[in-house]
Amino acid sequence: MRFVVHMHFDKDNNILLPPWYRIGFASMIKEALRQADATSKLYELYYGNAKKNRPKPFTFAVKLNISGVEKSTVNYLKPGNPFVSFYISSNDYEFTMTVYNGLLKLKQYANSKGITIVGDIPIFVSMDSSDVWSNPDLFYLDSEGHPTVVAGVPPDYFSPTGQLWGNPLYKWPEHEKTDFDWWVQRIKATLLTADLIR
Repeated sequence: MRFVVHMHFDKDNNILLPPWYRIGFASMIKEALRQADATSKLYELYYGNAKKNRPKPFTFAVKLNISGVEKSTVNYLKPGNPFVSFYISSNDYEFTMTVYNGLLKLKQYANSKGITIVGDIPIFVSMDSSDVWSNPDLFYLDSEGHPTVVAGVPPDYFSPTGQLWGNPLYKWPEHEKTDFDWWVQRIKATLLTADLIR
């Protein structure tokens, strides 16, 4: 399971980050666990005094919009577009949901400090996603649940043969029958964790 947190800082000046900024993001996961439940078993399991060296059940990556490095010590986020994307992956469902719930609480704190969280909704969903599995009537699928048409793009400058993405296409008439409720719920769920959606 993987999710991403997009952060936007409401400043026009360069934002300075120390070279150890990854430690700060790792601490955000730790704090999310603590915030999710003051008596969190997971927090104690992975961060309690007796378990300091226990391997953590996640990986993470940070993508920065960097404009430069000064003396190899400070990273600058580009003025006018200071985005940070924080990716968290884990195959432990309980851990992921606990971190998710903790991040909801951290979002409130971030907002109080002038930090806007930018969410992302991919236009297509994966064939093996819960979205397709639980709503097969909203996609072009055959009687066995396989897509009859899939997403892609025709040949262009970047790919002379085009691209076949493989995502099942939406049955827009079926979505319209429900006043696009699936999309409305998807957007509402994303806005629980983000202030804006791109």
